Amino acid sequence: MMLTHLNSPVFSRQSSIGLRLEDIKTRPEETMRRLCDYLGIEEAPSLYESTMQGLQWWGDPSSSLFGRSQTDYDHTTDPTGKAVGTFFSSKDQFILGTLFYPLSSRFGYVETDGEQFKRDLSEVRPLLDKPLDFEETLAKEFPPDYPDLQVTGAFKHLRAVLIAVWSVLDDCGTYPNLLKSLPER
Repeated sequence: MMLTHLNSPVFSRQSSIGLRLEDIKTRPEETMRRLCDYLGIEEAPSLYESTMQGLQWWGDPSSSLFGRSQTDYDHTTDPTGKAVGTFFSSKDQFILGTLFYPLSSRFGYVETDGEQFKRDLSEVRPLLDKPLDFEETLAKEFPPDYPDLQVTGAFKHLRAVLIAVWSVLDDCGTYPNLLKSLPER
């Protein structure tokens, strides 16, 4: 789960940066040039090929693009362009958006508003003890002999993760070891 990796000490102890997938897809030349500058390497044509060790990369099998070559960005078929709300309810989005806020703010997905973040954080905490809406939806598909959602290991594990990352944010106001973004040129 990505939330458990947002505060990895590796990010503060080693030279590391993150970049947005959509920047690679929508502005590949500019993004790859910035990455090459950061890494101190020369730009090469292979950076623009969907290959690994000379083999064609077909993507993640769960992706709608699996098995298809995508040489040009097409927002109509790109999974990153899916409509918001197709899986997570507005409540789920509020909770996850709050927990991801430091990352979203750093990478330019949301406007930075520290005071609103503090208010949202305090509103989110009581919601973490209950199932998220997507969990309730998935639980409707459980077989009749399956245990209730709230006694499953998956439910308990997710609660532990959500509460742990909330606690870090409440104590520190951010993830102290949060990945930095690729510097602008």
